[in-house]
Amino acid sequence: MVISEHALEILEFPKILADLAEFCHYPDNRRFALQIRPLGEREKANFAQRLTGDALSLINKWGEAPLYGLSNLEPYLKRVSLDAALSCAELLQVAVFLRALHRLQDYIQPALAEDLSLNPLIPQFADYFRDAKNVLQCAEFLNLPSTLNALTLLLATLPQMPILLKELDRCILDEDNLQDNASKELANLRQKIQEQQNKVRLTLEKIIKSNNIALQDNVITQRNNRFVVPVKASYKQQVPGLVHDSSASEQTLFIEPMAVVELNNTIRELQLAEAKEVQRILLNLSLQVKSLIPELKLSLNMIKLLDFSFAKGKLAKTMQAETINFLPQADLHLLKARHPLLDKTKVVPLDLTLSADIRQLLITGPNTGGKTVCLKTIALLQVMAQSGLAVPVNSGSTFPFYQHIFVDIGDEQSVKLNLSTFSAHMRNIITILHKADSDSLVLLDELGSGTDPSEGAALARAILESFLQKQAMTFASTHYRELKIYALNTEHVLNAACEFDSQTMQPTYRLLLGAAGVSNAFTIARNLGLAPEIINSAKKYLSTADVNFAEALSNVEKENGQVKKLQAELHDKLRDAEIYKLQAQREKEKIQTEREKLKSTLLQENQREYKQKLAEVDSLLAELKDFAVKYKSQNKNVSSLPDNLELGTLLRKEVKTELHNLQGEIHQQTINELFSASDTNKVINNAADIVLNAYYKAPKLHLQGQAVSVDFSKQEVVLKNKNLQIKVPVVGLILLSNSDYADEDSSADKDLKSKYAIKAKNKEKSYHKLISQTARSLPSELNIIGQRYNDAEILLSQYIDQAVLSGVDSVRIVHGKGSGILRKMVENFARNDKRIKACRLGEFGEGDTGVSILTLK
Repeated sequence: MVISEHALEILEFPKILADLAEFCHYPDNRRFALQIRPLGEREKANFAQRLTGDALSLINKWGEAPLYGLSNLEPYLKRVSLDAALSCAELLQVAVFLRALHRLQDYIQPALAEDLSLNPLIPQFADYFRDAKNVLQCAEFLNLPSTLNALTLLLATLPQMPILLKELDRCILDEDNLQDNASKELANLRQKIQEQQNKVRLTLEKIIKSNNIALQDNVITQRNNRFVVPVKASYKQQVPGLVHDSSASEQTLFIEPMAVVELNNTIRELQLAEAKEVQRILLNLSLQVKSLIPELKLSLNMIKLLDFSFAKGKLAKTMQAETINFLPQADLHLLKARHPLLDKTKVVPLDLTLSADIRQLLITGPNTGGKTVCLKTIALLQVMAQSGLAVPVNSGSTFPFYQHIFVDIGDEQSVKLNLSTFSAHMRNIITILHKADSDSLVLLDELGSGTDPSEGAALARAILESFLQKQAMTFASTHYRELKIYALNTEHVLNAACEFDSQTMQPTYRLLLGAAGVSNAFTIARNLGLAPEIINSAKKYLSTADVNFAEALSNVEKENGQVKKLQAELHDKLRDAEIYKLQAQREKEKIQTEREKLKSTLLQENQREYKQKLAEVDSLLAELKDFAVKYKSQNKNVSSLPDNLELGTLLRKEVKTELHNLQGEIHQQTINELFSASDTNKVINNAADIVLNAYYKAPKLHLQGQAVSVDFSKQEVVLKNKNLQIKVPVVGLILLSNSDYADEDSSADKDLKSKYAIKAKNKEKSYHKLISQTARSLPSELNIIGQRYNDAEILLSQYIDQAVLSGVDSVRIVHGKGSGILRKMVENFARNDKRIKACRLGEFGEGDTGVSILTLK
């Protein structure tokens, strides 16, 4: 047990659980919510936190899951397993449950459409869950990558039983009746019953008309499921028949006239047949439910987990809470922590950061200053976090993980047990001392109080030293001056003060680390109305040491306030500097973008000019050809025309060659030698140093280009040259300086028209050299068998980059047959990559369906 039930009551944890239970739809979960306790295993607590976070994520994006209308089917499943027939009401509950499964399937469809990476996993995990029967015992589910939403996968794999649902909807009318068309026999029997009942009514109506005087009322009623008429007791001889009942006054007899006895007998026989047919239909439907017991039990197990997770998610949203992840040896780092039971619009948030080497924090300060609330907040948030609940802190907060949590807070006085306040606290502390260790969290309120101050202070220090030897993480509140000095002089122990505003003479409820607080008993007593003369008299009894110590602490508090003010000013200046830096970066990127547009425009104009020249040469050649045809038709000497035609053809080839060279110039403007780096260029070692739209050189790959996107997690950058985008590692990239880039670019623009032919030939040689080097290093195929989905996709992307550079027409990807997940990944990749023209499975002799052939554009 991580924490005692008594400690949970002190921390008011049951109130949190009561709020959680209100958000549960599944009946058993409401009881379960009241019984959850902190977990003693870090992995289990982290998984519970993950489910809470996944639920909160789905709620924030897609709204609350439609989990209403759920009921516990386990008693029904137990009965049908024994071949018992369920009633209409019970079968209706089964139908309501199946309809809830269908609603949840519809709810998750938008999330699946947004995250396509989950779709290949759905059939696989459906099998896993079916084999495990309990999702929390499914190892694959427990080890699901954190990048995937576990609840989305759970919702997508919920078993669907549409045939049974359709049959139940067809047969069940309401909680007591079947539909007439539940079977042909039932419909036939009910029609006959209706016909017989109509005959009885007609006969009775005739009897009523002919014996009006003998009847008490002209109505037809029923007794014992047989049609009768109310006859006056004195006239019973006029209406012969069977007496079924009488009124309370015995003045009216309910008689079944002999004329309808046989008809009523027929109706009763038909009703018995109807009941028998109804029972047969109910048994048949129950057997259909029995055949799906494994799917229904799995669905119940999944629904319980989903409902409880979404309840935790809704509680988190209501509290504006965050989920956390317990890391080994984590520090305590609370950002804007709030007590969840206090009004969040009024409570002062708690900021607290303790490094792992601090094992004790002594909180001092005035009465009503917030010391006890601070202790309760720390303890309650730790309990909530280890129970898998989100905690009301800001994102970025971290918690250590403890095997035991001990609490001694509040007045434990008991007349019944003959315990004073001091005795009750001491008895509790003795128990904690026996059990606490280095994996324990201990919280002690007003340690050593309730007895002689000097003895209490000495005892409190000894207790703290014992906890320090055990390495137990201890938070304690105190007023004792001796303990404040102990914290100042002891390693691994830190003072903290609940701040008191000396201007307003009111507590601010903020916690100041490293400061020893003053009790401010005189100030608080004055504010509460104690007579000034009594306070002045009390001050006379303070020793000189006490006065000096109080003044020193007061001065420290003032200095802390000044430091805090300076820190705030520094923070504002740093924030302003960061804003100016971002603005300057945007301006730089804007100028660079305009420059790129200008260069692109110039190159396009040059291309249009040469295309125009080519068109002129084509027109000249056409005229020469027409001229030659005319001369030949007139049988004149045209011996010189072939030379002219040859000259025109050569001219056309020359212009086409120039155009081709210019296109090569455009294609090579962001790679190879156009932006050569100097020795002063910066070498990049981290993705954080990449500047978007800047130009970089990748020496190992012999290429360079413009950075268009950065993947910080993988430390990769995408470099763009024309329509080609290449993903390369960040480490080793060279940032091309503005001066190098400007000199190279201006000279390229100035000499482009006059020297493009020579430069294009040189660059074409370098480019073909690069292509040949890439082609020689390109493997004949890529084998991704045994790779995880994401890793295989990265390898495939890098392989396609190399294949495009090498200029090959097609590549061979070996993914194996297996479950088909890698094959689907290759198909999805090929469908979304514009560089790939077609994708097909291998044929016989190529590797069959274990291989995919990709044709490149």
